[in-house]
This record gives sequence, structure tokens and C-alpha cells, in this order.
Amino acid sequence: MDETTKQDLARRAVACRGWRWMRGMVTACGCLVREEVAESDEPPPWGTDTPDLDDPAVAGVLLGMLPRGMLIYDHGDEDGWEIREPMGYGSRTIGEGLTLGVAVARALLSTWEQP
Repeated sequence: MDETTKQDLARRAVACRGWRWMRGMVTACGCLVREEVAESDEPPPWGTDTPDLDDPAVAGVLLGMLPRGMLIYDHGDEDGWEIREPMGYGSRTIGEGLTLGVAVARALLSTWEQP
């Protein structure tokens, strides 16, 4: 995934109603988020920067935002990560990516952006 696509994905996530900045996240420009920022019309102290979806701390915080019961698969370095939602006797993929942060961001968007 190229940086433009990753930035677009991060921008979409930040714009969603369920988004929140949490302590430990790192922004794309390398700023460390030191305090939780509740939903607000005001931009956070670091401006309009997006989260660094490749950062392990960001991935961990995003994992905490997933609804309970999601299935998380690590397919290895070349195939990346997959987030699946259980459905009856099976499951469906709701997020994939080479990094855990990208996969979880896609999964969150699939749940947040539903009509």
C-alpha cells in the first residue's frame, strides 16, 4: 500500500464518529499523543495530522476500538493481517493489510461507515 492510500485511510478513520485520539498513538509526522482527546469540533494540539498506521502503538490502540469478538489473523510478513467478523457459523473479512494498523483501520471503517 502506498503512502497516499495509507494517508487517505487514516484521514477517513479520523473523520469517523467513533474515532478518538488516545495516549501512546504516534502521528504520521512523528508526534507522540500524550493525552486522550475526546470527540470535538476543535482540532487536537498537533493539528490535522493523521495517525501512523504502521506504528505498533497505533495498532494496539485501534485494536481496543474494535467491537468484541472479532477474529484476528496474522498470515505472515508477505500476506499481512486479516480481521474477520463472526457471522452465524462462519465469518466475513472486514479488514486486511500488510500491517496490523492498516487492517484494523479498514475493519473499523467498515463498521463505522455503515449506513
